[in-house]
Amino acid sequence: MAVTQQLARVSAGELVEVHPLPDWLERILSFEAGAPGDYLDLDWAGPPLLRVCEHLDPGSAALDAVRRALDGEVQIGIGEYEPVMALSATAVADVVRGLRVVDVRALQAALADDLADASGLIGSGFDGDPGEYLAGHFSALRDFYEGAALRGLAVVVWWD
Repeated sequence: MAVTQQLARVSAGELVEVHPLPDWLERILSFEAGAPGDYLDLDWAGPPLLRVCEHLDPGSAALDAVRRALDGEVQIGIGEYEPVMALSATAVADVVRGLRVVDVRALQAALADDLADASGLIGSGFDGDPGEYLAGHFSALRDFYEGAALRGLAVVVWWD
């Protein structure tokens, strides 16, 4: 079974008040809390997205936003593979500002220019168009965070 990165939008109140409760975290990690649209399966795209963004160098604020979006900020528990991390609703709004700076078309073009160079950025064994794959996942990540910010929600990040 492949290990993939997962994100969930949760209410800011839940994150503050009930995140220490094991059953709350278990419901989040089991995809039983919230609506299906409040979860995002980022597949394995996170680390390659970060490497491509570092290669593009959109500026320190944008890179910091990508890192925070992928890694979270505060540990709220232990998952099966790594710590479960979260970002507060305030941090989510800040992350959105940075994610908006990253040019998705430039990200896709950076990978289309030279597939040999692309494999150095994203790893080997990739089938399909890496630019399309990563641009699609970056757009999904940005849209997911924008949706959270619009609703004043926090985000939980983990590997499953």
